[in-house]
Amino acid sequence: MNKLLIMDTTHPINTRTERFKATLEKKYKVYVCSWSRNLNVNTSGLNDYFVFKTSIGYGNQIKKLLYLPLFFYFCLKVSFEVKPKIIFASHWDSLLCAILIKLLFIGKIKIIYDCLDMPTTSNSLLQKILLKTEKICIRFTNLTVFASRYFKELYPQKINNLIFENYPSKFI
Repeated sequence: MNKLLIMDTTHPINTRTERFKATLEKKYKVYVCSWSRNLNVNTSGLNDYFVFKTSIGYGNQIKKLLYLPLFFYFCLKVSFEVKPKIIFASHWDSLLCAILIKLLFIGKIKIIYDCLDMPTTSNSLLQKILLKTEKICIRFTNLTVFASRYFKELYPQKINNLIFENYPSKFI
């Protein structure tokens, strides 16, 4: 069975990614590599999860950016252990890690980018850097999944993409 690694810079992973995981598990052996920025999180009983634990907390973008190389190294070790055929990256920062891993694996890994939202920060210089980084990284993806139909027009038309908007799972 082919292996797929979901890479996410949050733990627990969001409900959208959980839904993708449940669907992908029908065809792939799915592993999750996530980042908990709270040391007190309980990860027992989570099979096929690799959780990078730090105590930097949530909401501090600078600390997160400074610790991103450590998360990348963690993901790299997980990738060497799991040997996935596909990496499913949520958010721009997971995409950056996935692309670097793809380059180290000499392009043998396919990348699916789940574009949940636009990279944002209150610092205008950092905002430009984030958008440029995402623009460069997206060229290395095999598929980009947009969470909104309005995102598609903001990205290059040449990329393989589909739109999977977040609709309610049941009607009330």
